[in-house]
Amino acid sequence: MNLNINNLNPNKGQHILIDNSILDLQIKISDVKKTDKIIEIGAGSGILTQKLAENSHNVLTFEIDDQFKDSLSHLSKHYPNLTIKYDDALAYNWKGYNKIVSNIPYYLSEEILIKAILSEIKELVLIVGKNFKNLLLSNEKIGIIAQKFYIITPIKEIKKESFYPSPKTSSWLVYLKRK
Repeated sequence: MNLNINNLNPNKGQHILIDNSILDLQIKISDVKKTDKIIEIGAGSGILTQKLAENSHNVLTFEIDDQFKDSLSHLSKHYPNLTIKYDDALAYNWKGYNKIVSNIPYYLSEEILIKAILSEIKELVLIVGKNFKNLLLSNEKIGIIAQKFYIITPIKEIKKESFYPSPKTSSWLVYLKRK
């Protein structure tokens, strides 16, 4: 793999999950089945992508940073059920997909949630920033909208040190199930 993790840009939301116990928990909560059609946003080096492709019918993953192309294209050769788009996930149609499993760029959290609602995504298993997790459970506008469409379950707080580079805030693994 030609990826240099020292070239990651935290301003683009690039924080690679390096804690395998959190990755394993995210996969467990996702309960991926061979019938699932999954979207992943911000594939990065493909650690989560590979786990999703191993167990689902179809994975559509998005990554906007070219430095990840080598590691992701290697995965696409091994998993014919994996489609990789090197583009903005918000510009694509998500209809027909039933799950989003992702360590999303935190600055896109609200936009991703709104698009998931409009696309009728049934389940989301996301790692989000602590502030967004709190908003989801609040009486703020995005919280009210999210609670109207999803049952929201915070699963686990994730320490900053579980990522490289460490984000400015702690994170949360959250599960959203469509009502």
